[in-house]
Amino acid sequence: DAKVRQENASQDGALGALDTLVQAQPMSAATVVFSQGGGLATVSTSSVVRLLVTYDLLASASPGETYGADLITAGEVSATGEIGGAALAVSGSAAASNLKTVVASGSLVLSAGSSPPGAGNVFRNQSAVPIQQLRLSASGENARITNLTVTLAGTGASSALSQARLYADQNADGAVDGGDVLLGVANFSGTQVSFVAAGGLVEVTAGTPREFLVAYDFNASGGIGNTFGAGSIANTDLVATGVTSGATLA
Repeated sequence: DAKVRQENASQDGALGALDTLVQAQPMSAATVVFSQGGGLATVSTSSVVRLLVTYDLLASASPGETYGADLITAGEVSATGEIGGAALAVSGSAAASNLKTVVASGSLVLSAGSSPPGAGNVFRNQSAVPIQQLRLSASGENARITNLTVTLAGTGASSALSQARLYADQNADGAVDGGDVLLGVANFSGTQVSFVAAGGLVEVTAGTPREFLVAYDFNASGGIGNTFGAGSIANTDLVATGVTSGATLA
C-alpha cells in the first residue's frame, strides 16, 4: 500500500507520531491515486500544507531493489475552491523523491566496553560484583536483544555463585551504581549462564551505542584464593532481532 499523511508537527519529511493519516491506497502497477469526495486536505489562503507519501513494503521485496516516487506535476493534482467549488488552476511541481534501497535487515556490532571492570578482591556473599562490560551498536534499524550467554572463567566453580545479573550500564563506567538498570537475573548451568527474554531484554537504538555490565552474586561457599571472571563473548553468544525487519541480526 501507499499512504498519504498530513505533516502536523516538525514537517521534516519524516513520519512522526503527530502526523495525520489522510488515506491509504493499493498500488496499481507503478501508480497510486489518492482521492476522496470531501478532499484530502484543505489549504487556507496564504498557508502551507505539507503532505507526506509513504510506502508499506511486502515481504516479497528483494534486497537491492530501490523504491521512490517520480516527479509530481501540476496536471496530477486536482483542487477546487472551498467556497465556490470551482476547479482551481494548479501550478508548480514536486521533485522526484530520493530512492530507498531494500536491505534484508540492519546489523549489530558487539565489542568490548569502554571501561571494563578491573581485577580485584571480592568477599563471600558479596552481590552485584561487576565482572564484564560489553558494548552494542545497531545500524540500519533498532535491535532487540533477546538472549545473551556468558561463560565463566577463572579457577572458581559456578557453585560459588548464587546468580548472575545483567545491567544496562547507563553511565558506561564499568561499575554497578544507582543509575544502572537491571535487565535480567539468571542462574549458572555448569559454566554458562544465559539471560533470556522472549519479549526482549533491551532495545538498542540504531546510531546510539549502549554499554552493558555482567555482574556476579557470590555465596558463602567460594574457596579463598579462587578467581572468577567471564570469557570473551562471541557473536554466537548473542541473539538479537531487527525491530523493523523482524530478521535475526548478524
